[in-house]
Amino acid sequence: MLRKLVVDECESLKWLPRNYNSCALESLEIYMCPSLVCFPNSELPTTLKNIYIQGCENLTSLPEGMMHHNSTCCLENLIIDYCPSLKSFPTGELPSTLKNLAISVCSNLESTSENMCPNNSALDSLYLVRYPNLRTLPECLHNLKNLQIIDCEGLECFPKGGLSVPNLTRLCIAQCRNLKSLPHQMTNLKSLQLLRISGCPRVESFPEEGLAPNLTSLKIDDYEECLLPISLTSITINGMESLASLALRNLISLQVLEISNCPNFCSLASLPATLERLQIQNSPILKARCSKEKGEYWPNIAHIPSIWIVGE
Repeated sequence: MLRKLVVDECESLKWLPRNYNSCALESLEIYMCPSLVCFPNSELPTTLKNIYIQGCENLTSLPEGMMHHNSTCCLENLIIDYCPSLKSFPTGELPSTLKNLAISVCSNLESTSENMCPNNSALDSLYLVRYPNLRTLPECLHNLKNLQIIDCEGLECFPKGGLSVPNLTRLCIAQCRNLKSLPHQMTNLKSLQLLRISGCPRVESFPEEGLAPNLTSLKIDDYEECLLPISLTSITINGMESLASLALRNLISLQVLEISNCPNFCSLASLPATLERLQIQNSPILKARCSKEKGEYWPNIAHIPSIWIVGE
């Protein structure tokens, strides 16, 4: 009747039991076991809900049974952290019951496959950090609510069709130095509330269907339609060196706007009345235009309760 198995700091452990598939195990946690190389080939317990693997620096493969799911599988959480020798996922699809997938500091792990998630996937949180070989995101992320992609230098673009994730509420993209464009048709993310883009110097603009692909500056007065989801309540933009402006006039729920380290950002002519906090840091052109009582944008921002504008 074993429900939970935790193996922690067993430096000489090389193998796990081969017959634990017949027990009622719900949670398998393995931490800091540097001699562990692989899992047994046997099927995982159908009762297993959680797999946590952290600090197993010589682990080369994941449990094969993890992908060979069936109608009785109930895996909900798969967390893999600091396994630099891990090379690949088992073949097949992730269980449709999986809700939370987190992969971090796996320097040799091959990219996720577009077909890793089944059509009826329940995945609502995807967390990818320091995953240099990431090239593409899985398809069929319809139920995703939280997407964080941080320090993934191999990611250059999102799928051409954009992100078809109507339930997404949080999107964070940071330190993806080779990313050339953001998801197309971002206005389709109708539930998005928090957007954070940081340390992506090659991204020049927020794309939108129908705009010129080489557009680097969005002149707000030329566009009636907002280029971002109107559901947004918080936007943080940091380290986008080529970005010149944003179209914000239709963001009727926006409360927080933070712009940092954007030296070419110059246009902030129209802001929603709902804004409660404006932060501008190390963006000299915008700083000058928003200076108190002297800047040309001051009449447009004076009503905001919290304003924080500094240089470096």
